[in-house]
Amino acid sequence: RAVIAPHLVSLVMGGGAGAGVCGDFGPQLNAASIEASVMPVSNGVGSVNRLVGDESVLLWDAIYTAVGLCTSIVESHGLDYQIWFGKCLGPALGTLLQGKGGFVSNNYLPVLRRRIVWLIGCFAHRGGPSVFGNGQ
Repeated sequence: RAVIAPHLVSLVMGGGAGAGVCGDFGPQLNAASIEASVMPVSNGVGSVNRLVGDESVLLWDAIYTAVGLCTSIVESHGLDYQIWFGKCLGPALGTLLQGKGGFVSNNYLPVLRRRIVWLIGCFAHRGGPSVFGNGQ
């Protein structure tokens, strides 16, 4: 984990640890936009989601999974969760919740929406309410 942590921090924060900006905000939000705009299509048996083949959505799902599995390690390598949440995860989740899948859909596989909520839980479990800043 310690080997991959600096790379994860660089990916999600852009510009490396402690940069204070989220340089990869564009690709993360783009992946969220792709997922939010997906409409289910019928395969003759039921509805399926075209999203499964989208590489950017799957890439960010994998990156978010890796970050969530080693929260304390990526934090020790400079991941500022409050900045990342404020500039990347929060807006991406907002985009996902406003998309065509919305809050409830029986025909929609919300890959990133579920992964981001899981990731928030990983950090909240580790740091409690202070993780979100200002005791919120």
